[in-house]
Amino acid sequence: MNGDFIMNKNEKRKEIKQKQSILSPEYCHFADKAICNRILSLHEFQTADVIFCYISMENEIDTRPIIENAWMMKKKVAVPKCTKKGCMELYQIHSYEDLEAGKYGIPEPKSKCLPVPPNTIDFAVIPCLSCDLEGWRLGHGGGYYDRYLEHTDFITAVVCRHQLLSESICHETHDKRMNIVVTEEIMRFL
Repeated sequence: MNGDFIMNKNEKRKEIKQKQSILSPEYCHFADKAICNRILSLHEFQTADVIFCYISMENEIDTRPIIENAWMMKKKVAVPKCTKKGCMELYQIHSYEDLEAGKYGIPEPKSKCLPVPPNTIDFAVIPCLSCDLEGWRLGHGGGYYDRYLEHTDFITAVVCRHQLLSESICHETHDKRMNIVVTEEIMRFL
């Protein structure tokens, strides 16, 4: 699919959202469960003291099992909060009651939550619309994750349903390559 390189990111986003809209709920549930189990089995997750994980929205891979297992394992869980256009910071949550509706209706940490500095994070679970097997991801286009990850060095795992995987994703110099690609079918370390 060499057209992936030629197709601009907005066209690619449209294509992926179209594919996403026809995935069956049964497939999504199966894939999400398998992806979460793969994340939970990772040595990088198991040994992390502080994890960064997104709060899943409709159509995204359900991260509740990852977050809940992290809490059971006494790990510190940091989730993103949009601070201004294109920028986010991480805050620790101890339960879902620490969340409130934030920008774009995405659940975000309440103001009482403590910030988590990037240099304390050991492992991160990163969302995408699609990604390729080289660790390049296609997000929603706001640049939040790319800006946040730009000066970090913790281990990142991008999660993607296999049916939304792309052969290749165009990337720019500011894009950050992920360390691990996880779908329900594969786990690839880069």
